[in-house]
Amino acid sequence: MSYLARVRRNPWNLWNELDELQNEVSRQFRDGDESGSNVMTPRMDAWESGGELIVELELPGVARENVDISVTRNELTITGKSEHKEVKDDATYHQRERQYSEFSRTITLPYEPEADKVSAVGKDGVLTIKIPQPEVTKPCKIAVKAA
Repeated sequence: MSYLARVRRNPWNLWNELDELQNEVSRQFRDGDESGSNVMTPRMDAWESGGELIVELELPGVARENVDISVTRNELTITGKSEHKEVKDDATYHQRERQYSEFSRTITLPYEPEADKVSAVGKDGVLTIKIPQPEVTKPCKIAVKAA
């Protein structure tokens, strides 16, 4: 199905389609790059539930100690690298498709979180970051009083 047909069928899917297009263009430039630079863009999902923002990134093969997470005002930045596993000197590759590279993702958050309450857990190649919404930004109900 063509890109325009998918957008016409579900216009709310436009942002997902643009993200996929950006990833594909980046992948094409990266794969065709002979300069030796190798940068990956991990796939990510983000949603709000139960008063917190949840961000998940696919980071298969990335060691926990090679990931840095920081929060600055309303921006979440995740950087890291996957390291090439050394093979014996007498080994010969028959196929080599896995990518070993550095990565960085910066996400603009809908609010400024309390950095000390942000948590991150890595499991099965997925990094899950939970960012609680501060009390001051949570909506509160205002009662209307009779005059």
